[in-house]
Amino acid sequence: MEKYNRYKTLKKALDIQYHNISLNRVLAVEIWSIANQTLSLSWKSVLRFCFAFNFNALKTAEIFSTYGLYNRKDHYDLYNQVMDRVSKDIPRNNLLMINHTFSFHPLRFLRQLHKVYQHTTRLTLSQKEIWWLAAKMTYYCNTIDILEKIDFSHTKKYIAMAGVLNVENLLTQFLKNQNVKTYSLEEGLFIGFHHNIPVDCVAYENFESDRLLCWGDYTRNEFIKQGIHAQHLLVSGYPKQVSSQKTTTVKSAFKRGAILLARDSFHDANVRLLDILATYQQNHSCSFLLKLHPSLDYAFYEQFARTHAMSIAQPSQSLQECLNDHRWDFAIAVNTTAYYEALLSGKPCLRFQDETFDLPLGYADIFHDNQELQTLIDRLQKMPDDEYWAKVKEILHFVIGYGIDLYKKNIMA
Repeated sequence: MEKYNRYKTLKKALDIQYHNISLNRVLAVEIWSIANQTLSLSWKSVLRFCFAFNFNALKTAEIFSTYGLYNRKDHYDLYNQVMDRVSKDIPRNNLLMINHTFSFHPLRFLRQLHKVYQHTTRLTLSQKEIWWLAAKMTYYCNTIDILEKIDFSHTKKYIAMAGVLNVENLLTQFLKNQNVKTYSLEEGLFIGFHHNIPVDCVAYENFESDRLLCWGDYTRNEFIKQGIHAQHLLVSGYPKQVSSQKTTTVKSAFKRGAILLARDSFHDANVRLLDILATYQQNHSCSFLLKLHPSLDYAFYEQFARTHAMSIAQPSQSLQECLNDHRWDFAIAVNTTAYYEALLSGKPCLRFQDETFDLPLGYADIFHDNQELQTLIDRLQKMPDDEYWAKVKEILHFVIGYGIDLYKKNIMA
């Protein structure tokens, strides 16, 4: 809870508005990073106050959409797959392709700097952090000036990839003020957090859009528990294309495993699992492939794999390519929605958990140590295939909306 409380304290202190836009909401992720000392800052970055995001390049229409500043191919594929389902005529804006534009307002920067100093007098921010925050706020003020010169009178609906984050949050706030109905996709499975709350909490704490297009009922229920009203939550289904796969016979599985590792924030949990598997491998005839999250240090895990006679997927190899490889007959996941993708691919998937994170609803397939792993595999191998896969299908429908496709209906209605 400490990280979350530091974030909430700093965000509340930075409750600064410009033309009815809450700048602390636009900067939520950066505020988290500053509050928890995970953002690398330089004095050079303060020069950002001389620029703005060039929304003049935005393609608008009665309904238009954006993909935000997240350089993730899997997220971009998800965005395009959803938009294909809704309508191929809706303009799509990849904001990664839009440049900054020069916008020099030194007095505005000094005013923002004064406000940040005023609002954070009781907090222990460094001079560099204060100047950086003022520069970033000035950057977004400059951007708002650009938005105010664009004619949105014909726009009725706006779809963001992630309405809680940076420029998409800014655009969502701005368009709501113009009485435009705003939607946001769900970029990954959301769960409520109870301890060691990560930055993912901005999904509910910084909730902005009029409607969130949830994957399944599980996500909808989790958001309601966090205080988001049900009217803002539309169950829309699993957004990715799923090709029909033959299910693995559970009894004969668990010889060759694809290990689906969590992002860098959970490096320690990844290593704990790998230590368990290294021990397990010494006593069993089995092999493992490590599939890394894009944020992980490839060199570290490559060395680990080499030392313990494991394989490692190349960074260019997609998760789906690994899961579709018939050499691997099961998977183990660490705090990742790749767990559900493994099940969708027809492979049994186990989940490792330690005390550092919460897990969403799934099958009874969690283990914490070597002994529990062996007990779990023994139990699953005794289960009838039909029973196992029928229960998995129920879970996939409820948690990620497998078999549901309501995107077009929910947006075009």
